[in-house]
Amino acid sequence: MKEVSDRSGVNYSTLSTYSRSPGMAMVDFTCLLKLARTFDVMVEDLVEVVKE
Repeated sequence: MKEVSDRSGVNYSTLSTYSRSPGMAMVDFTCLLKLARTFDVMVEDLVEVVKE
């Protein structure tokens, strides 16, 4: 996670919180965008849309 934090610019503690989440988590869109760019994927590949 340290390498991902360094490469993406997302704070390590934020990544740690996301990774410890047992299921769905509210995330910051800016962080998602940075992670998507880091891994060269679309934001849609990182999220699951839940219909109410």
